[in-house]
Order: sequence, then C-alpha cells, then structure tokens
Amino acid sequence: MKKQYLAIALAACTVFFSACSQPPPPDDADLIFKVKTAYINDADLFRLGHVSIASEKGVIILTGTVPEQALKDRAQKLTEEVKGIRGIKNEIEVKYVFTEKP
Repeated sequence: MKKQYLAIALAACTVFFSACSQPPPPDDADLIFKVKTAYINDADLFRLGHVSIASEKGVIILTGTVPEQALKDRAQKLTEEVKGIRGIKNEIEVKYVFTEKP
C-alpha cells in the first residue's frame, strides 16, 4: 500500500515539475517592440523600407515592401537575432525602383 502512495506521489511531482519547467509563451507585443527597435537601429532598413511587423504566438510576420533584396534579407537577419521568437514568416515584397535618366 505504501508503495502505491509513493508511486502516485512521485508521478504527481513529476507532472508538476515538468509543467513548471516549460518556458512561458512569448509576449507578442514585447517581441514586436524588440524587432522594431532592431529595425530603427538599422539606418538603411528604417529609411528605405516600409515594413510592418506582427506577431502571433511568438511567430513574427513581416509584410510590406523594400526596394532591393538585400533589405529583405537584412530584415530577416535582424529578426532572427531577437531572442524569444519561435519563427518568422517573411512576406516582404521587393519592388525595385527604376528612375529614368533625363
């Protein structure tokens, strides 16, 4: 009988402590703030890009337009560097700007 109680107590402790050791879900507003801060600190991306940032359950969603592929890649890299992100959906479109010479 004591062995049964001990086994039940051990199982309950295992469940309790494994639930406590899981990291809390990321705060989407905090992640968006961190990504925006990284973008603001990048002069070219901030000046040339029109990028919107959203987050859903820790997955960052990037939308908008930039004039060259390098800026889309830069947005991806800056986002990857933010801690706590569970994934990235980079839906930024590259729209090249052509200017005519007079």
